[in-house]
Amino acid sequence: MNELKPCPFCGGEAFMRHLYSNYIVDAKHDDNCPMIFLSLPKDTHWVTRMAAETAWNRRAGEQDG
Repeated sequence: MNELKPCPFCGGEAFMRHLYSNYIVDAKHDDNCPMIFLSLPKDTHWVTRMAAETAWNRRAGEQDG
């Protein structure tokens, strides 16, 4: 497995959680991060660890590959 990128907003360390039959990625957000007040939507719950990691590490404007 590749390393998870930090939170794109605050740089907080990301980690993987297993929730029921799905995986989600969250981060240790700092107190001023806009993500600290948002719950993760259902479409961010992935069936595999690799899918969760790939989705989290994707950043707008980056090329695939």
